[in-house]
Order: sequence, then C-alpha cells, then structure tokens
Amino acid sequence: MKRYSSPNFLFSLFILGIISINTSIAIDQKEDLNRIKSKAVEIKKQIRDLKIQHTKLKVKEITKAADSDKVYTKSENVKLLEIKISTLKKDLHHLGKIISHDRMPKNSRNSRRHAIKKNPYESYPELYDISKVKKANYAIGDGSKSKPFAIENYNQLQSIAHFPRSNFILSKNIDLSEKQWIPIPEFFGTFDGDNKEVTGLNWKDQRRAKEGFAFIMNLDGGTIKNIKFNKVEVHGYRRISTIVDQTIANSGALIENVHVSGNLSIAEAHLSGVVGAIRAGNEIKASSFTGSLKQTASGGPSDYGFVGGVVRSCAGKCSSLASSGSIHSIRGKVGGVVQQVYEQGVLFNSESAMNINPDYLPSCSKGNRVGGLVAILADEGSIENSHATGTICAQHYVGGLVAETWRIKSTAKISNSSFKGKLKWNNFLGIGAIIGFSTRPIILENIEWDPEHSGVENATGGRNRRRMPANINKRD
Repeated sequence: MKRYSSPNFLFSLFILGIISINTSIAIDQKEDLNRIKSKAVEIKKQIRDLKIQHTKLKVKEITKAADSDKVYTKSENVKLLEIKISTLKKDLHHLGKIISHDRMPKNSRNSRRHAIKKNPYESYPELYDISKVKKANYAIGDGSKSKPFAIENYNQLQSIAHFPRSNFILSKNIDLSEKQWIPIPEFFGTFDGDNKEVTGLNWKDQRRAKEGFAFIMNLDGGTIKNIKFNKVEVHGYRRISTIVDQTIANSGALIENVHVSGNLSIAEAHLSGVVGAIRAGNEIKASSFTGSLKQTASGGPSDYGFVGGVVRSCAGKCSSLASSGSIHSIRGKVGGVVQQVYEQGVLFNSESAMNINPDYLPSCSKGNRVGGLVAILADEGSIENSHATGTICAQHYVGGLVAETWRIKSTAKISNSSFKGKLKWNNFLGIGAIIGFSTRPIILENIEWDPEHSGVENATGGRNRRRMPANINKRD
C-alpha cells in the first residue's frame, strides 16, 4: 500500500524540528549564562578575601605569601596581592560584559553599559598609556585615608595613575604649563587639593581621538575636592572636560569645591568646563567654571553640540554650581550650567552668567536648543532655586532657563528660579523666557523674569505654553 505524506504534514515536522533545535540551543545558552554568573560571584568573593588580606598587610608585618612557601618582604607581599586583585578584576569586568545585557531591564541597560564599559582609553592606548608614567615615591603618607600620600610635584601628581585606589593630598601648588598630561584612566580613592592650585593643564589633540580628554577619565566611587585648576588650555576633537570625563553610575562619586578657569574647545561634540557626566547616584557641588568654551565644526546634525558650562549631563545631584564667561557653539544643545538634566537628576542652587554665542549677534544665525541654565530637561529632572543672566543668542529653541523639554513626567518641575538676562533669536520657533519649547505640562513655581529687559513676553514656547500654571511672575 502506497503511503502519501501531505506537504503540510512534512512542513509541520520541519517546524517542530527547528523548534526543538532552538529550544536545545536556548537551554545550553541559559546553562552557560548561569555558569558565567556563578563564576562572577566566585571571583567577587576572591576579590573580597584578597582585599581583607591586603588591608591586614598594611597594618601588620606579614612575611609569607598566602599561597607560597617563599618568604617575602612586606612591600613585595603587598604588590603580589595587588596584582592578584587586578587580574581578578579584569576577569570580572569581562564576565560583566557578557551577562549585563541579559540581567538588566531595557530602561537600565544604558546606565549599566556605562558602568561596565568604563575604560574608553582602551581603544586609544597611545593617548592614555600610563606605562609612560614613571612611578613616583611619596615621602609623606601611606595612601590611607588617615595618612594620604602628599603630592609635591608633577611626577607625584601624574603617578596617581599607578595608585588609583589610594588617597592623596596636594601639599604644594603645581605648574603643568611645560608638561604633557596623560589622563588618569580611573580613580577610586580621594584626591584632596587642600585648596591649592594646579596651573597650566594643557592638551591638544592632533589625532582626532574620539574618546577625548580629562584630568581623570573615570571616577568610580572616588572623591575630588578642594582644588583650583587655573589657565587651562585644552583643545580636542571630541569629548573634552577638565576634571572628570564621567562618574560611574551608582558608585557614590563626589566632586566638591572644584574650580576651573581657562579655555576649552572641540571640533565636534561633548564639551564641559568641569565634568562630563554625573550619573545617577553621584554628586557634584560647590564647583564652578570661568572662561571660554567653543564648539567649532559645522558638519553633522545642526543640533549636535552638547556643551555644558560646568557639567555636560546630570542624572545625579548637581548643586551650588556657577559659570561665567562665554560659550560659542555653531551647532546646538547648549546649557549655561548643564547641557542635560535627565532621569531623576536635580540642578539646585546654581547660577549662570554665561554669554552664549555673542559672536553671532545681532543676526543670531547659528546654534539652536540653547538655554541659560540647561539645554534639555528630561524625564523627572528638576531645577530649583537657580538663576541665569547674560545674553543668549541662537536661531531657535531658545529659553532663558531651559531650551527644550523631553519625555517630561508629572514630577518634573522648575521652581524658585529666575531669568535676568536677554534673549536674541533668528526666528520665532520655540522662544520662551523660561522654556524655549515644551510639548507637555511641567510644574513651574515662583518663576520670575522681566519681559522688557529679556525681550520676551511669554514664559514658554511651543504647543504647551497655554497649559502652564498661573504662578509665574513677570517683573514690572
């Protein structure tokens, strides 16, 4: 008897076979991921145990390595433990990259990506090669919190790169005018400037390196405080900040009482006077920038500039910040203090006296999305007790405090703030004394501006201007 198999029946068998194979692959992948996670937990435990040994070794003389019969001096034993910890951390870093995509919700992956991939200098080792830095000897201190290493000269300052988990204090003013600074890749300790000054930090990028420059590239739970950087001259292609490029998310990093004066410029995008990114769980306070910031290239999207007077982006706490001088941007997204406040970021008790794009007066034919304090206010971000003065000039999307709002949630607000400067623009698209362009309601409380002096009657521009609360005060 001749058997006949219908095409539908054969197709069903084919599909079942594919499903079976894919299920088997998925199970294997899940098992591999579980093994990787278990390995990561194991490595974390090893690092914790080694750190305990390392701490004990600093306070007590130990002459025998934990896993060897060879007798070592105390300093040699400390070095062995540091090497082991460093090696394990690299392994953990690699495992973290593998499992991060699977274990984080979609809305958290961006922050996690920055937290794990925190070494942009790996792509450009010639710019951040600390092997070129000679290890300095510190005559005073042991690197602990109670006895930080005392820095007296350039070599000791640059040598921080070799001791990223130690603590330091600046005991003398330092001049870097004749030195080429190599950015410190990452820092976990405390650097206390003791109200001293670093003069002449300089850098000029001739190779168009896209990962940019900062005194320290990644601040991971560390603290930088009580220091002035004067006569800064830093000019690059992209991603430039004076003190820190980015803080690692939720690490508890703190930047306090840090003041910068000088001139910084980029050709492309991402420029800030003091710090690049203050991510969630980190803070900058009582800090300032005075001088000139310039973004010069005209290629690419017209709003692709990303310039902040003090901070480029703030998802943490940014308080008591001040900026003065001038910002020149041929493109856009420029904030007098912060370029973007987003997630649950807060800008508090801050002020800007920046003149933005004064070179384009009176036509104001360049630049857009320019705000006296902030370019973009997004998500649940808020601005409190902050003020802007100076003259702001741009084509459109111009706001005395904020240029534009994005993805605004019901809790976002601007309160107890004022604009006392002047607005100049090229056309009437998105012009407001407080917010240039907003499409969603936002809470405005105790807001003040002078229509005659600012040149603007309305508080906000855009489709949402009629839905703003009534407690907005015009000064007569």
